[in-house]
Amino acid sequence: MSIIVFAAMLGTVTAGWENICADRTEFPATEAVWKADFGSKDDFTWELKDGAKASVEITEKGIRIIKTNSQGMVIVSAKPFAVKKGEGIRFTADQASQDADVDYSSGYLRYHGREKKYGLSPAENKNFWRGGLQTMRGMPCTAPGMVYRKYAQCYAEDDIVTPVIVVCGAPSDSTWSNWFAERLDAARALWNKKYNSIPVPDRSSERMDEAEFDRMIAADIEHTAKVERIDGISRLIVDGKISAPVAYYSRHGEKRAAAGELENFGGHRLSGSALKLMVKGVSFGRNCDPDGSNFKIKEMVAQIKNAMRIAPDSLFLISVSFLTPRDFVQKHHPDEAWINIKGEPVMGLGSSCIIGYMGSTSEEFRKRACQWPSPSSRVMREWVKRGIRELLQELKSQGLTKRIVGIHTCGFHDGQFSIPYVDYSKPAQEEYQRMIAEPNCVSTNYAYCMKQTGFRAQEEIVREFKRVIGKPSIGVMWTESPFKGDRRAALHVSSFINSDAMDVMVCQTSYRERLPAYPTISGIPTDSLHLHGKLFWSEFDYRTYAPVRTSEMGGGAVTLKSLGTAADFPMWQTMYRKVSGEADATRMGYWLYDMAGGWWDTPSMSADIRHHVREEEIMSKVKPSKWRPDVAVVLDEENILTEVESGKDPLDHIQYTDNFIYAGQVRLFGTSGVPYERFLADDVFRRPALLDGKKMVVLAFFRHIDSKRAAMFKRLASQGTTLVFLSETAAFGGSSEIRFDPVCLKSDGLFAHNVVPEPGVTDNMSSMMNEYTMREWARSIRTRNRCSVKEADGVRILARYVDDGRPAVAMRDDPDCRRVYVCEPAGFTPGFMNRLARESGAYAAVDRTGLQINMNGDFVSVHCLRPGKYDFTLPFECQVLNLKTYELEKTVGRILKLNLTAGETCRFWLDKDVASEWGQHIPELRRLADFHYEKVSEARKGLK
Repeated sequence: MSIIVFAAMLGTVTAGWENICADRTEFPATEAVWKADFGSKDDFTWELKDGAKASVEITEKGIRIIKTNSQGMVIVSAKPFAVKKGEGIRFTADQASQDADVDYSSGYLRYHGREKKYGLSPAENKNFWRGGLQTMRGMPCTAPGMVYRKYAQCYAEDDIVTPVIVVCGAPSDSTWSNWFAERLDAARALWNKKYNSIPVPDRSSERMDEAEFDRMIAADIEHTAKVERIDGISRLIVDGKISAPVAYYSRHGEKRAAAGELENFGGHRLSGSALKLMVKGVSFGRNCDPDGSNFKIKEMVAQIKNAMRIAPDSLFLISVSFLTPRDFVQKHHPDEAWINIKGEPVMGLGSSCIIGYMGSTSEEFRKRACQWPSPSSRVMREWVKRGIRELLQELKSQGLTKRIVGIHTCGFHDGQFSIPYVDYSKPAQEEYQRMIAEPNCVSTNYAYCMKQTGFRAQEEIVREFKRVIGKPSIGVMWTESPFKGDRRAALHVSSFINSDAMDVMVCQTSYRERLPAYPTISGIPTDSLHLHGKLFWSEFDYRTYAPVRTSEMGGGAVTLKSLGTAADFPMWQTMYRKVSGEADATRMGYWLYDMAGGWWDTPSMSADIRHHVREEEIMSKVKPSKWRPDVAVVLDEENILTEVESGKDPLDHIQYTDNFIYAGQVRLFGTSGVPYERFLADDVFRRPALLDGKKMVVLAFFRHIDSKRAAMFKRLASQGTTLVFLSETAAFGGSSEIRFDPVCLKSDGLFAHNVVPEPGVTDNMSSMMNEYTMREWARSIRTRNRCSVKEADGVRILARYVDDGRPAVAMRDDPDCRRVYVCEPAGFTPGFMNRLARESGAYAAVDRTGLQINMNGDFVSVHCLRPGKYDFTLPFECQVLNLKTYELEKTVGRILKLNLTAGETCRFWLDKDVASEWGQHIPELRRLADFHYEKVSEARKGLK
């Protein structure tokens, strides 16, 4: 379908960044061993399973599958073809859809041998997304003329293979074309050939002349940075001025090759822009003797100076790794080892202490792993502090600290100080005693305290850095998957916001949902961070379209897609604006993580970033609107860990379902069309008025209700606030305070999670956990625990579990307020949330789902998940500036009419008088944007 035809059908499309590119290409295929012939209809059969309703139409262009209900699955099978038993096969097809629900509609390629089995095979190893997971099995809507390429791969169990397309979940209308198979070994060989032909960049020629650089440093001032709360908002202050909270981070500094040393710090094209901060990493553990002595300070300083010469107009943070030399613990400091529940030392391989992570095997761990120090080890911490002192001393002697304004700390699992095992070492037990004796101690739970130790180690090093550098500077830390149901997940957000040293936390959004027409939502309680003058930076470690380096994952093109890689410049633009849109709406920031020294370096991309960050710098300096959402989400971090069983690591009790109680639910919040604030429970306990006036409050991880939690509920109920209790609220005590009687069912058997609405309930009540996990495992999810509530007078059941009829969602309309209990993790669907919010009197931007909306009282980001027309209700009377055209949008009263294509991102500025804030900047921004308009318009002009 052409752009012209589509515009004629729907009218003028709202100006935004669309996921449309005329010359988009996929990675080339090898010789096909089978290809679907759509002209021969007899080659295909189809069946409906488990209550599915659908129609299937086969034309010469492909197979159109229209699924009309939410139950069961549609299976379209092609004729089997002959293979060698054990041979690896990769299947490919292109999927297009103008009507699907990306949260609940699924469509993917499968296969089977002589026996009809549709599960994953070893060729689709879950490890590091080799099988593609959500990207390969979710069903996003597609822009006109565009498709999503799907892959599946197997090792043949028999001498024949039958190709299969499966469509399941919510109603959808999809067309499948270009369906073929190739040999997996050949496909991977072609990928490796392409990968190995990419030259390693040598950026040494981009360095400023050293003598000129030295003269510049000698004449330079002492630069500073800090994070400060201004007008209730956390702001990045650089040299006394508010700056865009954006940074560039190059993890690797110099690569050694046969020809000599190659410099690959890739910040040259971004230097001198509104992006003022860059991060350069050094490793003490790789630059010292085996026992940790004799730091190679001059070599590390040379690396830092070389990076500064490549980006001479930028200021720098130093990223310091806590990685110790291989023999540091077992040969030189055995009493400092990290000890697990079994009394054994925790072993690490590379940057991982979890067998299976990044493709590691038990055999590799046995042969190559080494003991890791306890995060509480005083010896380890003092070793890092000594390195900091010696490094800064040499940097000061050369004048280089003038341009250094902060530190980033990294180390332990995945470099993010993840604590996947509770530490029982002597250093850890000593640290525990110190923690519970502190006046601001949040919890005496040993496991909870141990989850703080990685943070406390970093905090101590940041304090030392700030003391030695002796000027305002910032401390930045990685934070792995907070609030996620994973033993690696961080549980130190409360510690962070109360820290006297740390200023910025960094973590990434889901790789798989970064692509256009997928929702990309962070669960960080950003409003709590603002209360304490802290910043959150979303990590943009996109595997961008140029150049591509992911062959170490073993999955090639499939892995590339599941890592959120943009295929081309237009796709990059809409992805970039979608994820930065959430950062801008929450008044936070991000950093561009360059893991290979060149991912952000193409002229078009670097120019786009410079333009975009300049716009964000202007936004950062505007006094924030006083408007606030009517809905809030409150997270109870302390209550995430609940159960302890003797002889087992307490982190073993983190259930798979925990991943969906909040982390999975977040993506549904973001697609509901309802803006909301996010707080930690501890902040609400200390400042109850934070929730005054809220029409609806959603409560996550309130597993045990004590007096202070009960008091919060009573205060809200007395105001008539709708209370939404997410899964397992009060399941471990205090149920009388919520008017529901929850039960946490456990069994040696398995519970299914398929959910259906009660008769008469028109909202979608499906389990996103069930649909989401079917994509990952290609089968219905079953777990050993499941939450429900008892039926009682006054309790209205809205949805039930299919297998046993127990309540999955329940509601009470009491005299004081409405209460809703969502038993199923990620069971609070976007449509239900939207209706419930509106019925509670809360502001909703739209009255239906299909958009990811991130907004505050000044700025709105809209990402289209389902194409079509939407009436966007403005929160107040105002002018609306389109931040692509820099022109005012027409509004009808408080309604902004939107007409969007799938995967399109739009950005708007709201103001009573736009010219007063933006008039002087618009000519500059238009000049910066001219290049991008020309490039995208050329791509669209050639689209057929």
